[in-house]
Amino acid sequence: MANQINIIMSSTENQKKKLAVDQIDLKKTVKLAYLSLTPTESEQLESDIIKILNTIDKLRAIDLATVEPLYQVNGFFNRFREDQKGDHLQIQTVIENAPDALGRFFRVPLVVEKEGDLEQ
Repeated sequence: MANQINIIMSSTENQKKKLAVDQIDLKKTVKLAYLSLTPTESEQLESDIIKILNTIDKLRAIDLATVEPLYQVNGFFNRFREDQKGDHLQIQTVIENAPDALGRFFRVPLVVEKEGDLEQ
């Protein structure tokens, strides 16, 4: 199979894809995504969506009935081992060495701010 999928289509196929893009209602999608596009950007987006739909159609046309499912792309595999009971630290020792603790729990700095905290 070629490394690259050519996205060259006849004008009839492009017209079919344009209808599909119209059905998506590009303006509504842009509004829902809070995008503000110039007419040129809108045309480019429509063209990109048509190319994506063309690629999806080509991928759907490929017969994968004889292809085995791929679970790992790089050939690595997990090396499982049995769980083994071993020495562990006592909770009190760990808490004593923590920079900040409350009872049996670690206290950590706030990393997610509340919605109102972002406004200045």
